Amino acid sequence: MIKKKYTKAQKVMIAINIIAIFLILGIIFFLCFYFSDFFKLFSDKNGKEEIIREIKNTGVVGFLILLLVDIFQIIVAFIPGEIVEIVAGAMFGPWLGTLLCLIGLTIANYFVYGLVKWLGKPFATLNVKEKEYTKFKFLNEPGRALIILFFFFLIPGIPKDFVVFLIPFTPINIHKFVLVSLVARIPSIIPSTFLGDAISSNHYLVAGIIMGIMIIISVLGIVFNKQIYHCILSWQSKRKLKKEESSHE
Repeated sequence: MIKKKYTKAQKVMIAINIIAIFLILGIIFFLCFYFSDFFKLFSDKNGKEEIIREIKNTGVVGFLILLLVDIFQIIVAFIPGEIVEIVAGAMFGPWLGTLLCLIGLTIANYFVYGLVKWLGKPFATLNVKEKEYTKFKFLNEPGRALIILFFFFLIPGIPKDFVVFLIPFTPINIHKFVLVSLVARIPSIIPSTFLGDAISSNHYLVAGIIMGIMIIISVLGIVFNKQIYHCILSWQSKRKLKKEESSHE
């Protein structure tokens, strides 16, 4: 039997996934241990309030654990970012929850950038499909790319975390990329943290309204993302052409 040999990039990715899985399992076991009657408490209203109150009182420890989860959800695909944002809002309120998500995104972006710089394209291709390199060829024009990326990150409902895996192969400054991606994400993060806060405070009507609006916007983003993407590219191309024409006058 021939033993399969893994590349350095594959080994690192496997290690990251294992750490993420153990982190999630650790959180589940922690909750079950911390709340020995977890399921019993969860079955009645007073029990739910007690669980939420205790989770909110985890303080720095809870903040750091959720921050780790937020960092790993950028690197591994099986942890939905919206869930982390909702939990952050439930645990720490909408504003501190948003801050936690932004800190996590910042650390994750720099971490991924460093990994790709170290391991090269073999690591990036484990997370990004080959066709994305062609689709995002505009990234080789930093000035134009940052504006397009801002609108790209602003559109809800479409996968976008993979873009950071492409940045090391472009002339785009990582600090500018992180700043643009964070600012563009804020309008989608804040509703999620407010949703989590509304759920934890038993304001279910408010939570339902926020969730309804988020679903509608996300569906529109998913359905029309190609049209929006092409409109942004077209607008940028026209803008670039006008600049070139004015410079020749």
